[in-house]
Parts: sequence; C-alpha cells; structure tokens
Amino acid sequence: DDSNCCDPVPEGPTGDPTCADNIDNDCDGLVDGADFDCGFVPTQLGGLKLWLDASNLANLRISGGMDDVNDWYDLSGNSNHASQSGRERPRLAVVNGKNRVRMDGSRWLAVSNESQFDFRAGVTAIVVFSVDRFDSEFQALIAKGDQTWRVHRFGNSNGIAFGYNNFFGPNDIGGGDPTGGGLHQVMARWDDGESDLWLDTVRVADRNHLDGALTTNDDPVRIGDNSDHAGRGWKGDVSEVLIYDRPLS
Repeated sequence: DDSNCCDPVPEGPTGDPTCADNIDNDCDGLVDGADFDCGFVPTQLGGLKLWLDASNLANLRISGGMDDVNDWYDLSGNSNHASQSGRERPRLAVVNGKNRVRMDGSRWLAVSNESQFDFRAGVTAIVVFSVDRFDSEFQALIAKGDQTWRVHRFGNSNGIAFGYNNFFGPNDIGGGDPTGGGLHQVMARWDDGESDLWLDTVRVADRNHLDGALTTNDDPVRIGDNSDHAGRGWKGDVSEVLIYDRPLS
C-alpha cells in the first residue's frame, strides 16, 4: 500500500516508530523489514525478557566521581533492571565514542525478578562484550548461578562457552576466541534439548540431548559474575544484553 507516498516520511535509526509499521513510509519501494534505513529493534521479536543497551546514557543511572553504574535500565518492558547497591559497582567506559559497562573481575550487576529467567524448554541469550583478560576458569559473562544456564569462559581456554544443566547434570559447549580485542557478539540457544553457541555470527558448538528441560533455581541473574562461585568475575566490557524466553530461529 503506497497510498501514503504522496507525503513521504523519512525512515531513520533504530527506535524510529516509522520503522515498526511495515509500511514504505519513505517511498523507496521497500517496507521496513527490507529497508536498510530501518535498524533492528529487539522488541519486534516476541518473548523478549531483558534488553540492556548502554549506547544511550539515559539507560544508565550513574553516581560517584568514578562513574559508578548503579542501575542499567531494562528496555524490554518487563522492569528487569540490572542494579548494584554495594561497593561492587561496574563503571561507565567510553571507547571510540561508544558507552560500555566495564567489569574488572570484582564488579557486577544483578538483574531483578530472577523467576522470569527460569527457562525450561527454550532460551536465547545474546551479549555484546569484550575481553580484557582471562585469568581464572569459567569467568562468568552472564549467569543464573551454576545450576541452570550461563555464558562464560570455556574452562581455562581462550574460548567462550554456553553452560547449562538438565536431568543429566551440567554441560558445557564452547569454542571460538574472543580475546583478540574489540567487541564481539555471543549467542547461546537452548531448544528443547538442542543447544548451540554462536560467536560473531559463526556457530562454534552444538549438541543434542535426550532430556529437553533445563533445571531451574532461585539464584539471581548476574552480569559479570556467578553467584555460586567466587573468583569467576568477568574482566572486560558489556555493551548490550538480550534474553528471550524462546529459541530464536
């Protein structure tokens, strides 16, 4: 329907409402899904439970002379904000003009409403991150304790891993190497017994299981730490976190 093209409206960056109506507002022959003028908005996909985006300072509550991050506001609409009220606050970092939340191994954030992250049949976790250094086993990028699901260092290697627990106990799949500097994107998926892990859009590991359900627990989701294990803090930056309660295709 190009009836609106008598008065074209420019389509712009991610978050522009004209980029979510599936209409060719700018009259270039392309609807939103195919128009490169329109950026991807995570809320366009169903099942979004958490969306943390450091690119806009309005999404962060900063305090202290050291740019401590007290709160990182959830944009999913579920109020699953990530917070830290103790001394272990991560800090705001700006690299090449872009904001990041910096972890140093002892600093982390806890996500509200832990029960919303008790996934059984499906989950997709996506994190944009960097590695400052790996110096202890299983350093946690994001983890709901150690008895259900987590994304962390692959043992003592330079790889990244998806760790999860089901009826048969704990498992890890991993690979790749995100230690070469700069930002990377990791995606971990569980699909009713099938697991896979992607690093920078390349699948680096996958596995199938007889039992399709993840175990659950009452542990908080922590960014940059695992609440069940001391000494596994992340050392590096986090720029964005997306969690869906289903496996994305």
